[in-house]
Amino acid sequence: MRLYIAPIDYAATVDDVRNMFLPFGEVSNVILPPNRERPWQTTRGFGFVDMPDPVAARRAMVALHGQISDGKRLRVEETLGRSGGR
Repeated sequence: MRLYIAPIDYAATVDDVRNMFLPFGEVSNVILPPNRERPWQTTRGFGFVDMPDPVAARRAMVALHGQISDGKRLRVEETLGRSGGR
């Protein structure tokens, strides 16, 4: 299952995001689109997390959605497909 997460810190790394989700289950992939227009910002402030176990992914979604990270309320939701569309 692919999850969308935002907003994340512009300096977040793949490992930072992976570590947020690992307590809930296996993370097979993390995608953080680069910010090409603002090269001083590593990411564009959002990302995608792939978790092979849908039950673990739903647990992560419920636990993390609405949590405060870097002073901002996280939005974690299931995407519609593997292409990353919401």
